[in-house]
Amino acid sequence: MLNNSHPNFQYLVELKLQKNNVVLQSLKIHILYGPISSLAAKVSVDQNITGLILNTNTSLTCSFTNNVDEQITKVEFFAKNKTDDFEDINKPIVIFTPDKPAKLHSTGKYLNGRVTLTKLTSTSTYATLTFHVLKCEDEKDYKCKCYYDDWEGAALPTETSPPTRISVQATSSKPERVSITIVASPTTEMQGFSTSIDYNSLSTKKGDILTISTSPIDTVTTTQSTSKLPFVFREEDTVMFSCIGDIGNPPGKLVWQKTFPQGKPSITYSNETTDIEEIPGKCSFKGISHLTVKIYVEDIHAKIRCFEESQVNVPGMYLETGPFDVHFQVNHVDIIKQPNQQQYDQRTDNITLTCKGNGNPQPTYVWFENGKDNSTLSNKSVYIIENVIRNNSGVYICEVNNIIGDINYRKSNSVEIYIVHEDELPLSPDSAVWNIFKEIVIPVICAVLSIVTLVAVMKYCYNRPKRKVNDESYSRKFSFDGITFNPEYTSIILTNNTTAGVNNGMDNNKSKNKQEDLIKTVDLIPNLQTTSFSTPVYAVPSDALKAQNATCKIPPGMTSFKDQENI
Repeated sequence: MLNNSHPNFQYLVELKLQKNNVVLQSLKIHILYGPISSLAAKVSVDQNITGLILNTNTSLTCSFTNNVDEQITKVEFFAKNKTDDFEDINKPIVIFTPDKPAKLHSTGKYLNGRVTLTKLTSTSTYATLTFHVLKCEDEKDYKCKCYYDDWEGAALPTETSPPTRISVQATSSKPERVSITIVASPTTEMQGFSTSIDYNSLSTKKGDILTISTSPIDTVTTTQSTSKLPFVFREEDTVMFSCIGDIGNPPGKLVWQKTFPQGKPSITYSNETTDIEEIPGKCSFKGISHLTVKIYVEDIHAKIRCFEESQVNVPGMYLETGPFDVHFQVNHVDIIKQPNQQQYDQRTDNITLTCKGNGNPQPTYVWFENGKDNSTLSNKSVYIIENVIRNNSGVYICEVNNIIGDINYRKSNSVEIYIVHEDELPLSPDSAVWNIFKEIVIPVICAVLSIVTLVAVMKYCYNRPKRKVNDESYSRKFSFDGITFNPEYTSIILTNNTTAGVNNGMDNNKSKNKQEDLIKTVDLIPNLQTTSFSTPVYAVPSDALKAQNATCKIPPGMTSFKDQENI
């Protein structure tokens, strides 16, 4: 008889032993065509299921085959903890019965109200357990077991699936708290004493632990005012920050950042250490991370932030400290004087000296003059010398102080002020005397120097040696319009068309040729005495002789120019 109602075709062969048409014994044999499965392959379950804690619709499905000559009678799910053994588990958590509602066994009561069970029929090939609310306790190992009967109701051997595991994952959360501990602080020696830094009530002391906890209602860290910074450190303090929080499952990693105001890039640290421990009953892990850094002046207004690395882009999923204040001793003093001159005189209205010191807390100032019993001139950063007299010349000293703890740090600088009488003050480019000198005296001097230079050049170019002449009369006195001149002391400027005629018995043409060799230009001797002639002549540079014809005549009483000694 052929039965093809099942996907696996089968033949039923019946053998009968008869005598006189009476059946003495019957034997039925099934011949099955199709895949013949082993027990392990006949029942299976979903492998490596991962679900997020508190997530919905995490399903565990058992699949099986249902042959023609057998029928499924029951499907059961077994569960065990990771440390248990399935051989010791003999009671299921869920029971599926064909054509009846599935039910939770007493061992599976912890699933009540948060799972859904599919209904099993005689033709079903799977049974599903669906978790609507996945909890940490659901992270177990599972097996599926199927029970069969043959066609006559006899129980067949059970078939069991390989084990599988449901892994429950958990996301990390905002860190719970950040603690701050100063593990080392510099010791400063001053005036023979040695001490550690002592902070005010808002600051941290060496060995103290300050804790910043996550608010139960806030999801974003509140930014605190920087007008009074809550965390006060000293420059080069060694500080350990500790961050504690749920880092999820599988466990994540806590990350540290130093953030700055005004858009300065953050610094991410990679030298942190993290301890991990499982959180009982939460299917998650707790991380404890420590960051040890030195504090510097550049860290003023900075903050330290801690978060789990998977939450880096989630707003508010971090915990951070308030902004830092960093105390450092005064380390630089500058003095500016206004007006900025090397010397001053009494015409200066006043001299302003401005002192600037660099330190935190804000430094204080003391002005005094060297050699004046160190009496205080001012307790402000600015000191004004209002009475600009010579007696106020001297070395002015600015001392800058700031206090950190019980230690007073001090640094000073000085400036020397010279005040002189007005007539002792070098000419300044801005002075009235200098303006007069620049606008009047200097042009006059330049003009005189130009004239002297010009005369010297002309003298060099045109003054030639006197040519010897046979007649000594050329070197004697000659007359110009009745005036007698001695050529050794006085010269006349002649133009090119001027002719000096000398009648000494020589030929006029020769005289004309000779006159071209006469000295044309020489300096007039100052303060020349007047001659005895009718027209007085003075050797004054401003006097100029008009160019005209000149005739040299022998003066009365002289027979020749040789008699010039008698004049």
